Amino acid sequence: TMEAVFEAFNERLEVEGKVREEIRAVVREVELVVRKAQSTLQTVHNTAHAVPTCDIVARVKAFYVPLREHYAQLRTLFKAEEYYRYNDHWRNVTQSVVQLMAFAYWLESGHLITLPEVEGLMGVTEETRVLFHLDLEDYLVGLCGMCNEMSRFCVNLVTAGDYQAPRRILAFVGDVYSGFRLLNLKNDFLRKRFDSVKYDMKKIEEIVYDISIRGLGSKTDE
Repeated sequence: TMEAVFEAFNERLEVEGKVREEIRAVVREVELVVRKAQSTLQTVHNTAHAVPTCDIVARVKAFYVPLREHYAQLRTLFKAEEYYRYNDHWRNVTQSVVQLMAFAYWLESGHLITLPEVEGLMGVTEETRVLFHLDLEDYLVGLCGMCNEMSRFCVNLVTAGDYQAPRRILAFVGDVYSGFRLLNLKNDFLRKRFDSVKYDMKKIEEIVYDISIRGLGSKTDE
């Protein structure tokens, strides 16, 4: 009967609603950890703070443990085929996780963190990828956020009297920008985020140009 059909729909909606509530609860925990990690990482911008960058990064990486635990918990709440039904709940915070990890990774190594490396830090393995993975678009949005953060970092470095690092930052962000230009970006949100990288590039270029004309930095000193 029609009533039975809609009763079945109602039961399905109730089950899905319960899953969404459970997912939202875990995502809130992830967001809390991310905020704490971001707060810790923000201290690299405080040029008056004498804490070595390596120590700040080490404190940030300590937050990766609870992040992995929360993502592992998230994987238990839905079936593999339901990933794209629910992934909107964790997309934003995961993009923030990528931004956080990418910036911390660059501070430590001077290199770009890869998507598989981010997945590894999130606790994603070959066995668990069927249940949960890092979307390419979320990874790319996170890299855009990293570039935004690096342009700000560049300004603070100059304020602190470091005139060499901005050149390295410009080269690195330039490589990321060139990589993005190779992509056929059809996602409107991602395209807008990529546009912000252009402004970051321009800002860093202006800083490096200003350093050069003032004679504050020398390429030979790098």
